[in-house]
Amino acid sequence: MKKNYILLLLIATFAWTSQGQITLTQNTDNVITATNSVACPGGNNQQARLFNLSNFGITSGFELTSGEIGVQSVSGTFDVTVKVYDSNANFPTGYPGTLLGSQVVTIPLGSDETIVNYTFSPAITIPSTSTHILIEVEQTDTTSWFIGGTAADTATPYLKSASCSIADYTTPAALGFPDAHYYITATGNLLGVEDFNLDNMSISPNPVNDVLNIQLHQSIQVEKAKLYTVTGQVVLQAENTRKLDLSNLNSGIYLLKVETDKGIVARKIIKN
Repeated sequence: MKKNYILLLLIATFAWTSQGQITLTQNTDNVITATNSVACPGGNNQQARLFNLSNFGITSGFELTSGEIGVQSVSGTFDVTVKVYDSNANFPTGYPGTLLGSQVVTIPLGSDETIVNYTFSPAITIPSTSTHILIEVEQTDTTSWFIGGTAADTATPYLKSASCSIADYTTPAALGFPDAHYYITATGNLLGVEDFNLDNMSISPNPVNDVLNIQLHQSIQVEKAKLYTVTGQVVLQAENTRKLDLSNLNSGIYLLKVETDKGIVARKIIKN
């Protein structure tokens, strides 16, 4: 009877609620031009935009789910990493701040003067205490590429590049390029009170092949995760992590128990 009771708890459905989708942008349009950018041709570019969340009506929890990067020109397919930091109005003082999440994005050859769309996987939660976030596009190789820009924007973008001896973030205008208007945007949802509850823990992907992601609001600390067989045997245990490697487990149904600083929650897991 006890095992049946646990199984019923694990089959409980996950309810997701949101209060509205918002796009963070400082560009006046989404038309990428052939001229409104500047970058170091030697690579290792980092471009960024600082967003004041209150300018977009965001005064509570927020979750980034997707984003866009403009491409002016690129000499070959390569990856950039989009990083989201908790920042402040004094940026670049205090950089880099607290890293909230990141996403690797492939920039394909032939994407000149276009926009590359991507999804944050998993989504990035912005705490309700955040007032500003920095969205940074980081290139770590020497591929020649120019991030795309539009004809106009409403705020100042930033640039740094070790290859061109720009060690600290500065503005394109300070380098003599006042018309560089980098296109870096992100879209997400306002979080309701429900999203901060343990009942809203999300597990993905499920069914899972390799790595399982535990998605909870960032204010909730995951202390321990245990994976059980349906007969009650512990087959995996980890502490202080939201990622579990299940690649070595046999296919079948498992029971996941997650212990947090707010309580315990459980889910049914299917391993392919």
